[in-house]
Amino acid sequence: MPKVKIMVPFGPLRGLVGKEEFEVDIKNFREFIDMLRKKYGDVVLRLFFDEEGKEYQFNMIIHNGVSKTVTEMINSELREGDVIYIWPALDGG
Repeated sequence: MPKVKIMVPFGPLRGLVGKEEFEVDIKNFREFIDMLRKKYGDVVLRLFFDEEGKEYQFNMIIHNGVSKTVTEMINSELREGDVIYIWPALDGG
């Protein structure tokens, strides 16, 4: 499984995990969300999706320097050494 660096400079996800930077062994972004959900509960889903399960359009994810949506990332295959910056929306936008 590839080792991926996750960067969370600020925001509610940073407050939840308590770190700005960490590495995880994941093959896709869905695994990352599932991993966080198991550890922190359904609050993780509310950082990325509304009550109907639609992604918030104002989340920012930068994958290896390219801006992507959660939908674009969710099943994207990740590779060893990938870097993902995550800025979930603050208070609804």
